[in-house]
Amino acid sequence: MSMTPSQQYSYAVGRRKSSTAIVKLFPRGSGKFAVRQPNGKIQALVDYFGGNVHLLDNAMAPFFAIDKNLHKQFDAEIVISGG
Repeated sequence: MSMTPSQQYSYAVGRRKSSTAIVKLFPRGSGKFAVRQPNGKIQALVDYFGGNVHLLDNAMAPFFAIDKNLHKQFDAEIVISGG
């Protein structure tokens, strides 16, 4: 997933030890959450967690706390580096 630079988004940076994750959250999306790993591989968030439902639920908890379908109104690009 590659978002166009003209799209508006909100972003956050998270750090832990030697790893960094930058999350860009795009409104008016369709629920596509993509992860770009340090090796350049891009995959869906569901695939990134490899079937671990607990980790996926934790990542999506802020959306689910408001509404079970809220995540379908956004797209996200998550860039992971280091670690």
